[in-house]
Amino acid sequence: MIKLMKDTGVIVDNQPSASTIYRYVKTIRPQKGASLKERRSFEAPYAGNLWQTDIMYGPYLPQLNERGRWTKKQTFLVAIIDDHSRLLCHGEFFFKQDVLAYLSCLKTALFKRGIPERLYCDNGQVFLSTQVKRIMAELGTTVIHTQIRDCAAKGKIERFFLTVRNSFLDPLMTLNAPKKLEDLNRKFWQWSEAEYNLKIHSTIKSSPIERWMNSSHKVRLFNVIDGDETFYFTTTRKVKKDGTFALDCKIFETSWTLAGKTITVKYDPFVPERPIVSYDNQNFGRAALLNRDFNNKLPGRKKTTEGE
Repeated sequence: MIKLMKDTGVIVDNQPSASTIYRYVKTIRPQKGASLKERRSFEAPYAGNLWQTDIMYGPYLPQLNERGRWTKKQTFLVAIIDDHSRLLCHGEFFFKQDVLAYLSCLKTALFKRGIPERLYCDNGQVFLSTQVKRIMAELGTTVIHTQIRDCAAKGKIERFFLTVRNSFLDPLMTLNAPKKLEDLNRKFWQWSEAEYNLKIHSTIKSSPIERWMNSSHKVRLFNVIDGDETFYFTTTRKVKKDGTFALDCKIFETSWTLAGKTITVKYDPFVPERPIVSYDNQNFGRAALLNRDFNNKLPGRKKTTEGE
């Protein structure tokens, strides 16, 4: 409908904005049975007791594709807010809405705001990841999921996304649209810290940061020293006869004594080039990327000639 209005000249210079049209359509749209569901307003008793998280569709930005051509690509905002204070723990735009994007945002939020007691999210594939559940269980955080197709259950994060669209994205994309993802994030972080987290919230009658500080002493701090390894992924692989195994579309080599055995591999999903290998509770150190040329030059090895 919005595209048709733009093509026919009803919308000029993005006026009226998409958000205005959405609100108007909502007032005239027939309400179905979902509105009859009983709901009760709730709020976490203190900071860090409950976080809400979700992913919002963001604007399209230019990006180089695999052929070296510039194309428009959808961005996604991953955001985490504190239920008690409405504080934005962290939010970031990505070109993907996958597990790595979510974990990157979650990791930064933990470093900035500590460890929550509970994490509230929907049933999206990203939030149902076994790796995410394992990481949060290791941190002592309980992951809670809404009922299927029940967006209204996460009212606070949905309301935050509306604020992002109305107060940040609409003015930004109209007046000074960014050309790079880095620019979009830089401006979003400036807006969130300088405006949103410091602005008086109409419901709690104080700024999110002020309400957060009032009970921030209850928040468990994240261990910076061991924090990175907490986010390592764990999987299993069978070692071939030549002491190699495959991981993330790459070939690694480990101790030849593990040939034929099923090993446990622990690795950083953001930098998977140095995985840690263990077998039967024994640590075999970090595996290295396979270097066939180096192996061919080892002392005592018969050098091959072309065609052999």
